[in-house]
Amino acid sequence: SEAYPIPEVDFSSHAVIAVFMGGRPSGGYHISIKRITNVGNEIIVNVKETYPGRIATTLAFTWPHHIIKIERVQKPIVFEVQQFLVHAHDENWNPYDEIMYELVGEHRVEPSGDPPEPINL
Repeated sequence: SEAYPIPEVDFSSHAVIAVFMGGRPSGGYHISIKRITNVGNEIIVNVKETYPGRIATTLAFTWPHHIIKIERVQKPIVFEVQQFLVHAHDENWNPYDEIMYELVGEHRVEPSGDPPEPINL
């Protein structure tokens, strides 16, 4: 398959926000920027991480990430992260069934703070 073109970013007027989960031993891991909100004296980036629970996944290594371009602002950026386990309803689940998300963690990462530890399954 053909690669997507690399977008151009004029860093005098725009910034890049990126979230990463690092290398993972299988599929079923996902990270996404859900919303960016300009609140008071900070920018809040809402992030959703999902981890495989009782669900079939590929056994290939994955490196989940999400990178976006935003207009440049002169405010601190704070990340509010929600972590979910993904489950099938039962052992007879198939890929066309609805899946369940179980909230297992929430945390806030300040501009000068350390990133949170990943979930240990």
